[in-house]
Amino acid sequence: MGMCAPRREGDGVARLYGRGPVAGSARGTVVIVAGPGGTTVPVEVDAAVAGALEDMRREARRIERREARHTLGLDAMGPSAASTGPESDPGFALMKHCQADEFVAALSRLPKVQLRRLLMHAVVRLPVREIARREGCSERAVKYSLARARRRMRALLTDGD
Repeated sequence: MGMCAPRREGDGVARLYGRGPVAGSARGTVVIVAGPGGTTVPVEVDAAVAGALEDMRREARRIERREARHTLGLDAMGPSAASTGPESDPGFALMKHCQADEFVAALSRLPKVQLRRLLMHAVVRLPVREIARREGCSERAVKYSLARARRRMRALLTDGD
């Protein structure tokens, strides 16, 4: 499912509302369908559909319980847990070894296109595909430009060592 918020009952999913005969209907079950924006619509369904929905709801709840049992929060992991702070960024180590003015001077020596693409990718965190779309060029051109910018930055920042 990827990294998304936990699904709550009723988030765009049909959920069982009630059982039994509905006035004027032989179907016997009303299901509330939750739509976007929190709107809900009652829908009458037959017993087979209601049973399938109930089975799906039970299975989803079972999976949630199982995943909750086998999930360990970062707080419980202690200090050895992977950091989500700036220290986890690969560029952090580089920044610790060079002075801010050296870094700015190196950035200013990059060609404008390379600088723009490097900032969009490294600072704004835009994917290569989005940079290519915005600049009207191929992904290959963006990747090449980023690689050259990184090489140039590495050369400029290691010259003083």
